[in-house]
Amino acid sequence: MPQSLYTSDQASLLSEVERKALQERLVQGHQIAKNEFHLRLVIVMDMKGIDINTYSQGLATYWGIGDKRKNNGILLLLALKEKKARIEVGYGLEDRLPDAVAADIVDNIMLLAFKRANFFDGLEDATIKITNILLPQTLNPLNEPQEVVAKITKDSVIVVLDTAQAPIPEPSPPPPSVKKNYLGRVG
Repeated sequence: MPQSLYTSDQASLLSEVERKALQERLVQGHQIAKNEFHLRLVIVMDMKGIDINTYSQGLATYWGIGDKRKNNGILLLLALKEKKARIEVGYGLEDRLPDAVAADIVDNIMLLAFKRANFFDGLEDATIKITNILLPQTLNPLNEPQEVVAKITKDSVIVVLDTAQAPIPEPSPPPPSVKKNYLGRVG
C-alpha cells in the first residue's frame, strides 16, 4: 500500500514513478501555498458499500486534512470498484472552490481521463486545476492593488506579481540537458 503524507494509493493503481511525481507535485503545491490549503490524494480499491460523499467526508475528518481552525483541507478521492471520484472541500475553502467547480473538475477532467484508463493524467490534471484555482488568492490574500497571476502546467510554475494586468506567458521547454524537478524548476 504505497502512501505518504500527501498520497495514498491503497489500490496500487499508479506506478512508483507516477506516485512519486504526484507526491512531489503535492509537496511543492503545499510549500507554494504556505499552508493556506492542504490537498491530499487517496485511491481506494473499494468503499465497502459506503456512498462516496459519506466515505470522503469521513476520511477527510479521520485524517484531519488541513488546519482544523481554517478548515482548509481538500481530499481528492478515487474509488476503483465503484468507478467514482470526488473532491471533498473543507468549509474554509468552499468560497474559493465551490462544490459545483469541484464536481466540474471530477466530471470534465478526472472521469474523462479515467474512461481512457489515463488515471495518472486525470489525477495530475485535477491537481493542477485545483492549485491554479487556489494559488492566485493564496499569493495575494489581501487583494492588494496588484495583479497576481499564477499558472501551473505539467512542465512549470509561473507566478507573476505585477501592478499591471500581466498576461500569463506560456512556458518554454528547457533544453534536453537541463534536469528539472516535477514542477519545472531547474535543480
